[in-house]
Amino acid sequence: MKATYLGWSGFLLEGGDVRVAIDPHWSSWTQPGALPPWDLTPLDGIVLSHGHNDHAGDVPDLLRLHPRAWLAIGPGLRAWGEALGIGSRLRILPINLPADVHGVSVRLLPGEHVGEGLVAQGRTMLRYGLRRPVSALGLARYAFGGPGGGTHAVFVRMPDGSSALHAAEVLHRKTRTGAWARQVAGIKPDLFLLGVEPGEEKAAARHALAVNAVQVRTFSPHARTRDHFGFDGGVVWDLVERPLHATRAQPLVGASP
Repeated sequence: MKATYLGWSGFLLEGGDVRVAIDPHWSSWTQPGALPPWDLTPLDGIVLSHGHNDHAGDVPDLLRLHPRAWLAIGPGLRAWGEALGIGSRLRILPINLPADVHGVSVRLLPGEHVGEGLVAQGRTMLRYGLRRPVSALGLARYAFGGPGGGTHAVFVRMPDGSSALHAAEVLHRKTRTGAWARQVAGIKPDLFLLGVEPGEEKAAARHALAVNAVQVRTFSPHARTRDHFGFDGGVVWDLVERPLHATRAQPLVGASP
């Protein structure tokens, strides 16, 4: 399976002649609505881990650009998805059960959104606002807006048998490794796309070892955000990569924050 990192939590997966995007968002508070440098055509389908705008904000435009692409979402996003008016292209997925979507098997694994609660997030936004108020307002719109709809890891198996497990914002220090291991029992993805937040490196490595993956590729959805505001937002990748022999996914050009 080929995976192209799109910035934020977004990836384009290619298995055989099928192309599926997970959380394909590339806009930012500095360049709202900016088109990506990657060509997603042809695009067969889109899967969302959840509905925050830094995951789903560009999906309506993508569906207009790709009139044959389907959209697979969790039940918490039903009203949002139906409002898009895409008819039979919309598929509401069950939780924790594999579902066939036009020959692609998709399974949503539930989890808690990364973060330490609304109070801590509010304090972080205040710190950002004191540094760069205009950027902080734009960030709040993208990162905290949108319908939400529950947060999930996403397991995708392509028609050619290749598979990937995408976990952008569900694994963190508060995640119980044992419970996560039970969720992924029996899943052996060819590729594990592991999102790592600053300060969560040891926890991420621990949770990754619970997944029987052939290859692990790590990325950080929000490290560039912290760097943008002048805080130490870098992930200590060595803590994640050395014990896993992983390869960090790199954007091809000018990634979104």
